[in-house]
Amino acid sequence: MFNVPKDKLLHFLVSLFGVVGITWALKIADIKGILVVFFVMLVIGFGKEIADYFNPKKRKFDKYDLLADTVGATVGLCLVCLQFIK
Repeated sequence: MFNVPKDKLLHFLVSLFGVVGITWALKIADIKGILVVFFVMLVIGFGKEIADYFNPKKRKFDKYDLLADTVGATVGLCLVCLQFIK
């Protein structure tokens, strides 16, 4: 159906489960805390890509990894925010 590279799928899933898992584990129930977790996951993803940029022998900066991180964190944010819909 979709031909998504395994690496991009892993970036997506780590970001998604990072937002959902951290929010759940810390029992964060307010939107401000949830947004902090969301932005922390984005910073982690961006930081990883910056580290890859400065270590080109082993890895390279990939804007599509950033996109997968962002989409995964956004889906996680949406799933967590569903608890506020009554």
